[in-house]
Amino acid sequence: MVGAPFTDFKIAPGFRHTMAKDNGGGYSNRAILNTYTFMKLPLGIGFENNLYLRQDFYNHDFEKAPNQYEDKEFAVDFESYIYKSFPLYEMNKVAFSLNFEGGYDPYTFRQYERYAMKDGVAKYTDKNSYSLYTLVDVSMAYKITDAVTLTTGIAAEYRNWDIEEESRAKNWRWQPQAFAMLETKF
Repeated sequence: MVGAPFTDFKIAPGFRHTMAKDNGGGYSNRAILNTYTFMKLPLGIGFENNLYLRQDFYNHDFEKAPNQYEDKEFAVDFESYIYKSFPLYEMNKVAFSLNFEGGYDPYTFRQYERYAMKDGVAKYTDKNSYSLYTLVDVSMAYKITDAVTLTTGIAAEYRNWDIEEESRAKNWRWQPQAFAMLETKF
């Protein structure tokens, strides 16, 4: 699409150091480079793509195959979402809408598989995994003041909730939800 109207684009480098909860000496370091993009497409459709590049360094080894160990790994998380809102009814300070969003949350590409022996059986974990979802909600927004809006609603989300490995993604199901949020503008 020529001249797609980007409304937001960010690049965010970073570094994270994590220690074990028991302070037993386990730690990891992560070098990060994140990009965030958002654009408005025709027909009022919002489209978001985020890319998270990371290089992990551990002070311990993980097993990627029998007797093959690594203490660092490169990974990429890719998120892609689409949004659309349909106004249903509006009067005075109250507005009802039907909202849709969906996409990859995230799709993860890792450098290595994980290997483990459990009860004498070798188990490999895929290098890649994903969570794909669709969320539909009906919401009511009440404008308390010009700066404060209360929004409540009910929703249903369809997703592969439990198993996200690329080769075995399953257990797709609907999950009902309810929400309330207070938005304040300064």
